[in-house]
Amino acid sequence: MTSYALLLALLVPGALQAPEGPVWQDAPPSATAVSDSIALHRRAREAQARFSRAQVREAPRTQIWSGGECDERIGWICLRFQAPRGDPDPWRMDRRPPPENEALREARLALLEELGHISRQIPGDRWVRGQWVRYLGEADRWKEAHDAARQCIGEAPGWCEALQALTLHRLGLHTEAEEAFSVALHAMGAEEAEAWLDPSGLVDFDLLRELDRHDGEERGRFVERFWTLADPWYGTESNELLLEHLSRNVIARIQEGARSPHGPMWGADLREYIIRFGPEVSYARRHDPSILGAGTLVSGYPEPDLRVLVPGPALFRDPGENGEGFRVPASEFTTERAVGRGLHRVAPTLRVRDLPSRVTRFPRGDSTLVVLAWSYPVPAADHDYWQGVDADTLPPPWPVDATPELWWRSLDPTSGAVGESRPARPMEEGEEIGPGDGERRAGWYVGMVPSGAGVLSLELREPAHQRGWRFRQGIELPTPAEGEPILSDLLLLRPDPERHETGVSTLRDEGVRELAMRALSENRIEGRSLEVAWQATGFGSRGAPLEVRAELEPADRGWLRRAGERLRILSPGSSVRMGWTDQVDGPLEDPESGLRVLGLELDGLDAGVYRIRLTLVAGDGTERSREIEVELI
Repeated sequence: MTSYALLLALLVPGALQAPEGPVWQDAPPSATAVSDSIALHRRAREAQARFSRAQVREAPRTQIWSGGECDERIGWICLRFQAPRGDPDPWRMDRRPPPENEALREARLALLEELGHISRQIPGDRWVRGQWVRYLGEADRWKEAHDAARQCIGEAPGWCEALQALTLHRLGLHTEAEEAFSVALHAMGAEEAEAWLDPSGLVDFDLLRELDRHDGEERGRFVERFWTLADPWYGTESNELLLEHLSRNVIARIQEGARSPHGPMWGADLREYIIRFGPEVSYARRHDPSILGAGTLVSGYPEPDLRVLVPGPALFRDPGENGEGFRVPASEFTTERAVGRGLHRVAPTLRVRDLPSRVTRFPRGDSTLVVLAWSYPVPAADHDYWQGVDADTLPPPWPVDATPELWWRSLDPTSGAVGESRPARPMEEGEEIGPGDGERRAGWYVGMVPSGAGVLSLELREPAHQRGWRFRQGIELPTPAEGEPILSDLLLLRPDPERHETGVSTLRDEGVRELAMRALSENRIEGRSLEVAWQATGFGSRGAPLEVRAELEPADRGWLRRAGERLRILSPGSSVRMGWTDQVDGPLEDPESGLRVLGLELDGLDAGVYRIRLTLVAGDGTERSREIEVELI
């Protein structure tokens, strides 16, 4: 099986079966004489070049000083996408495309009329048909563009199906678009199909080096793994990022050989730009005094609100490299990761934001109960957080009607095998508005997922408003051996004013699901008190009391500082230590047994980063410990 055939299976189950015939069949219009076809093709090129020049002539003028280094350079293209200082949205860039004027709209209508007339007379001309579909789409007439693509005929393998797939994608018919892309990739040669599916231009250089280590079927499996894990929403049927990538390949092929507002020549640099950042949707003229003798230049505007949707390289590394097992932090999935070499918007949620969250694991044998505490990011009062959204939806920037869903995609970090995404079994979920008249909105989710290594994906989507939020983390959920003592992660809690007391309490009428309502979504502690919860099971069967030690000390208190404190060279830092004897009865028959809460008073501690460490030692010397860092502000 070829590497590209492996990827076709990723697009559509059953795609490896050769299609019996074309997806759509239409009676082709009558052919035109060869000499007339050449003249008509030349007329179409002249019309397209004339409109391209009009795009420059009618573009609004701007005065921009663009001195300084390029953030990214693709051939002769210089990209600058760093946000202004102090902007809370690093990808905002103030790049709303300027609106077209009436003269340019009329020029496009004239172009469409001529392209349609010519394309009907020479229906087998791939270039003319592609331009007709392209400019119908630019006019947001995708239904007509789809009709034009369905009437495509020609000898280029897969081209007509690719045009159809592009228009179906832009119409929001993702399942049909996947089927059409599958047919198109089957029809074109293996080398071309592999080039379309190749993510080399999107990944950062660490991952690119890893990708280049593979070839043949091994490379195909690696690329398949990449697209599967990069799927922006595990809870939808389609892989929207892969669809967008393939659609950009079609757009780049359409624009091949066409005149651009940047000049008459098409090259590999423009193709790479389209694949990585998408097509430009409008232009502006600018006089750039930083470039001597440049005169008037043309700046292109991509679609607004582009985001980094490609995961970072840590997701693809061997877990043995760091000696910590499989663990990929949320920073590797952030949409604001500055090292991404490609930016995207994917329908139907064109605007994607991170959902800050904390994950706490409570092992349950061959499954794991996970608690996710999350909070919506709060924008600055004067910041248009969702670009392109009507003003009546702002603020707040959180969903009006969305239910959180937790998805789990299993992964073998050693072999690279990726499983199907599965929904967690929800146990409890809720949302609350915090203090400050709704300035803070947070929630919690408790769900049961299979144990093992994989990617957790908490997703909230509002397709009606074209926006969504997500949190992802690569994590290993261990399956403990029978009878093995188990200590859960540490769960940070907002103190319950009616229950809070310093020291340890055994819960009688609260379980993990009830505690989740008070779980903190971040490690920054604003108040002067804190509660920490955990669950320990399996220790009591050892037949001896359980020694418990809890420590809170500055995170930078290493062995050198401790030695300095003992020698009285350094003054001792603020710290809290306590110990006690506990008894945990039995293993996991009662899932709420062994649940404890420790109340801490933080008065007298300086602001800074502290480490909380909990250690349990059984009578036979068996020891388990967990630690977490918190920031006191």
